[in-house]
Amino acid sequence: METLAIIGLIGNIVQFIDFSGKLIAESTELYRSSEGALAENIDAETATNHLVLLSNKIKDAATTTTSGDALKTLCESCESTAEKLLAALNKVKVNGKQDRWKSIRKALRSVWSKEDIRELEGRLARFREELNLHVIVDLREQVSRLELDHSDRLKDLDLATQGVISAIVEQQDVFNAVHNTQVALIGTLHSETVLRVKDEHATTRREIIRETALNIQAEHAITRKLIQEMQQREQESCPAVRRTSCWSVPLPRNLHFVGRSSQLYELEASLFGDNHCSRVAIIGLGGVGKTQVALELAYRTRDKRPECSVFWVSATNTENVQQAYLEIAQQLRIPRSEDKKEDVRELVQHYLSQESTGQWLLVLDNADDLDMWLKKTDSSIKSTRLIDSLPRSDKGSIVFTTRSRKAASKFAQRNLIYVPEMDEEAATLVLRNSLANREVLNDGPTVVQLLRLLTFLPLAIVQAAAYINENDISLAEYVSLFDDREENIIEVLSEDFEDEGRYHDLKNPIATTWLISFEQIRVRDSLAADYLSFMSCIDPKAVPLSLLPPAQTKKKEIDAIGTLSAYSFITKRPADQCFDLHRLVHLATRNWLREQKLLSEWTAKTIARLAEVFPNNNPKNRTIWRSYLPHAHYVQASDVFQNTVEENLPWIELFGLCLLSDGRWKEAEMALMQVMGTRKRVLGDEHPDTLLSMGNLASTYRNQGRWKEAEELE
Repeated sequence: METLAIIGLIGNIVQFIDFSGKLIAESTELYRSSEGALAENIDAETATNHLVLLSNKIKDAATTTTSGDALKTLCESCESTAEKLLAALNKVKVNGKQDRWKSIRKALRSVWSKEDIRELEGRLARFREELNLHVIVDLREQVSRLELDHSDRLKDLDLATQGVISAIVEQQDVFNAVHNTQVALIGTLHSETVLRVKDEHATTRREIIRETALNIQAEHAITRKLIQEMQQREQESCPAVRRTSCWSVPLPRNLHFVGRSSQLYELEASLFGDNHCSRVAIIGLGGVGKTQVALELAYRTRDKRPECSVFWVSATNTENVQQAYLEIAQQLRIPRSEDKKEDVRELVQHYLSQESTGQWLLVLDNADDLDMWLKKTDSSIKSTRLIDSLPRSDKGSIVFTTRSRKAASKFAQRNLIYVPEMDEEAATLVLRNSLANREVLNDGPTVVQLLRLLTFLPLAIVQAAAYINENDISLAEYVSLFDDREENIIEVLSEDFEDEGRYHDLKNPIATTWLISFEQIRVRDSLAADYLSFMSCIDPKAVPLSLLPPAQTKKKEIDAIGTLSAYSFITKRPADQCFDLHRLVHLATRNWLREQKLLSEWTAKTIARLAEVFPNNNPKNRTIWRSYLPHAHYVQASDVFQNTVEENLPWIELFGLCLLSDGRWKEAEMALMQVMGTRKRVLGDEHPDTLLSMGNLASTYRNQGRWKEAEELE
């Protein structure tokens, strides 16, 4: 017979026998629980007649099975016992209209025959159990034969045929059709039973439905088992079985991650949307939270796309990259030769570049050193560049985090996502989540002041919170540290702290997190390093391009400005031809120069440059001097300037005269008084330059209405 026909036949037999047994059991229940003897006998007779009908059906079905003879014998015994039960019931049956005395005699006979009826019911119950056991054994034999038959056939099938079977198995239409037929048959039998036994109790109906459900579940379980084994055998014979997803991320999830919703939305849309980008770069200032954004993306990918493998590489140096690739190779179980001479980066690249590998996401964190990626490295086989070991696949994506826009453009072309400083609301949440004592947040104005001092940088905020927690101080006390000397402020910003969300081999303080960038800039672009050093000696806001030291060529100037902008150290103001240097970068650069014993040298260079370019007080130069004045103010407060006043008197005087022309009388007075005092001391009271400086100072007095003081100078 056909396999599916066998399954259907066995299912029908099981349904018939189980239902017969239930009718027998229910006939006993009817007999024992009915109020009157006549009602009991009518119900029992109906149930027994139906049993005979079902027994004949089972007997007919059993003729097609391997154990049909044994099953026939059981059915015949069942039929014989049922006939005896019917005869016993007939003896106590009241036929037609009887007088009262005959009815009473029948009732008494019913009571006297109770033991015989119970004995017959017991025999029928035992037959039911034997029938059940017999059919279950037969069913198992048929299933085993079916499994063996399919196993032998699958071994001889080619891959194309297996694909057809896989599609049929996935559809499961054939099996569902068999189930539907069985369910329909059971429903018909149930309807017949309800019509014949109209007075059946509600509990009996529920029991029949429960038994039916159990039988359906059993049939489905057998089918599911067959399907699962067929699928498993097909997969074992097919070499292109897809691996389960891998997870290789060394950093724990930041449970206090806040904000950056727009950046995460843009990342997910770029990587997993319709317009799939194979490479995306996250850029921003050091400490702004690029790593945390990438980390949150990795964990969200794991949660939302469990089929996607996620790998993480710390790209701070070649050693870390090599180690990460080794771990990825182990995760993917990439086979290697015994001598292990092949380059593991090439193995990983080749493996991930295959479509059969499935979907994956690779994060390259801190990919700042572009030279490291472009430099050729000698492997055991050939000389290769690190950037050439990056995999490519329509199902894979790479995310870079970097401080350098130039590196980001090299890696991901135009697919760049900028991470700015946080807004006040998000920064406040970061501070709140990082503080042990959140009651200090009740001082709202101080909270805002602190966040502004830290320029809303997440890393600086977390560092400040760690210092506050360790020393159990208030926000106001921490803010007061910024009113101290510059060296002390740097010391506070250089305080190390523990952060599980960062690498243990990297320094955490905000003041030192940019040291790597400083060194990279110094090596890669010396003019950019000079510009950074120069700008650290003047006011960090609105630095005019014309004030910077001249470059050998215009291209070198553009490249140097581009480098500083690429690291997010400066922000361009295109309309004004000037730049803003990040305030904390300004402090960190000064500290870097101080540690290198170069701060005084660069301060002197800055003073000399101001003396060289500072214009006279001609009204035509008003725009220029106004842009230079804040920077002249800044350098004049330095110790280096105070020790070189005599050398710089000419431009100090120009500085004072420009202030005078600009109507800033008090500031002009201070500068011109310094010029006059120095000239009196060096040149004498009657020297023409001294007299000229006295006249300039008198002008400031007159503009302030201090006529008497002006007359004394004249």
